[in-house]
Amino acid sequence: MEFFSLYFGQIGQFAIDIAYSATVSSGAARAVTVSAAGMTGGFVNLTSAGGALVTYTITGFDQYGQKMTETITGPAGSSTVTSVKTYKYVISITQSATSTSITAGYGDVLGLPYRLPVRDYVVGANFNATAVALSAFTVADATTVSATTGDVRGRLTLPSAADGVKRVVVALALAGIASGPSATRVGALGLTQYSA
Repeated sequence: MEFFSLYFGQIGQFAIDIAYSATVSSGAARAVTVSAAGMTGGFVNLTSAGGALVTYTITGFDQYGQKMTETITGPAGSSTVTSVKTYKYVISITQSATSTSITAGYGDVLGLPYRLPVRDYVVGANFNATAVALSAFTVADATTVSATTGDVRGRLTLPSAADGVKRVVVALALAGIASGPSATRVGALGLTQYSA
């Protein structure tokens, strides 16, 4: 078993450069120019100020440059929905029907750089000099990838909001299938991301 220490550095919120402040037609997409610099990846939040229930397709890339696609049902009324995949870059968000007043941004959930098969491989984690509970980690989704499956490497839900000052430090143990002579790409990085 090998150990890997990960230092996320100072994590801040990064707004995605799109805002649907007026009615947008079905199938319309907005180009997104955000780079979550300094982040391993984050969840995408879609917030509505009173729109109807619409399906959104998020297209982007993970931290290794793998293209990925996700489909989520958008928020109805005044609410927020969150993606289940973590993105380093988002290139477009497309809706299935007309919607109004949708904004997008990153949430306080970070993607892990290596596949976390079970929580037992978390050696330790700190956020803002405070220990992070093991329950804050979600293991990698190992089911057949689709537009609705979760993150292929796993994720960490931060205990409070990122603000550009707080630091995240994570130490993971890597199984033999993720490092060493018997390592495989899937063992280290998880399944190949789904892309449509």
